[in-house]
Amino acid sequence: MQTNSSEERLKVLVVALHIEPKGYIGGGWVRLIELLRRAKSNNVDFVLLETKPTFNSIFNGLNYEVITVPYFLNRFFIGRIIRCILAVIYGIQRVKRKDIKLVLSPVELPECVLPAYIISRITKIPWTAELHLIPLYSCFWKNEERAIRASSLSSLFHENRKRGNKFFPSIFSSLILWLTFRSFRKGVMLAPSKSVIEDMQNVDKNIVVKSFFPGNGIALERIDDVKCRGKLYDAIYVGVLTDKKGVFDAIYVWRLVVKKKQDAVLAIIGRGNINEIVKIKSLIEKFELGKNIRFPFDLKTGAPTLEDVWEHMEMSKMLIHLSVSDTWPQVIGEALACGLPVVTYDLRPQRYAFGDCPAVFRVPVKNFEAFASKILEILPYFKEYGEKARDFAKKYTWDAVMRAEKQAYLEITE
Repeated sequence: MQTNSSEERLKVLVVALHIEPKGYIGGGWVRLIELLRRAKSNNVDFVLLETKPTFNSIFNGLNYEVITVPYFLNRFFIGRIIRCILAVIYGIQRVKRKDIKLVLSPVELPECVLPAYIISRITKIPWTAELHLIPLYSCFWKNEERAIRASSLSSLFHENRKRGNKFFPSIFSSLILWLTFRSFRKGVMLAPSKSVIEDMQNVDKNIVVKSFFPGNGIALERIDDVKCRGKLYDAIYVGVLTDKKGVFDAIYVWRLVVKKKQDAVLAIIGRGNINEIVKIKSLIEKFELGKNIRFPFDLKTGAPTLEDVWEHMEMSKMLIHLSVSDTWPQVIGEALACGLPVVTYDLRPQRYAFGDCPAVFRVPVKNFEAFASKILEILPYFKEYGEKARDFAKKYTWDAVMRAEKQAYLEITE
């Protein structure tokens, strides 16, 4: 894409205090990386307040200005606080050059949101945050019940305690989240899906969130370059190895699939902590699924690259997606681009993004029997859904997302 020289360039300061970006990384960071690839050709210059290793030291084709924030004492909360303070100081110093038009938090994490907001307040430059999930209330309500939640300090503390967190950590976490929600009120926030707007209305009606289309994209060109070595798996699970992302649900479902198809094989790709990995392996042993579930990569580190993930997707017949915590499920889009049908839970984010896709099948949340039945129903016909899946994926290009994103930035700065 050629740049329009007559169009004024927009310079955006991005607070990107991320963990080490290796193996499986969250969809919000994947999204930022793809925007970094396309920003300059759309007359947008990103300046990242970033921890090491930086994105451009790991991923090819990124060209942006980096301000490195020291990343130390990572295991201690004080280290995170120091990083946030340094990010504010470095950000204010960078704004003094008077070319920054907008301050952005690319994800809803407090350590990205709060420094971005403070920089904006001190420098009087507009700010916004990309909301992919609602902090603390990130799991969707069971069967999508619209239970009334709130962003008050007492409500956040009650929710923390209800989830089993200890007293003093709950106080501190609630205070940080309360400040985060207060920050969201001071501007217009952005979201890649209408579901975030609806969820936020349940939590805090004073927070304004704007969505735009397309809110997310798929790396079609990179996926096309991946070579398939034939089908090895009946299905694949890709995601963080946590309960809310559905890895345990996947095992329960696969147990039911194997009862009807004894040679069915599921691949699990993701990254988790030691407790989650132990639980995964104990469930597999309990249900005697050792021959039916495989781990192509180390579960502590995940796949080395996205290309490795896509290669194993193409070696599968379908994707099973059992997450209850998504805004625009990136992995579903990537599976469609690989020509895979998808079985997923029937939640609003899936409906908004893939509701009209003939290769995406939605079943009631936590209904393992219905999920297993749908897998067995479409498995013999997986090839027939390949072209339909690919055609649908072509609507979501990252170039279109970058153009929509820039338009949203301009509306906020104006």
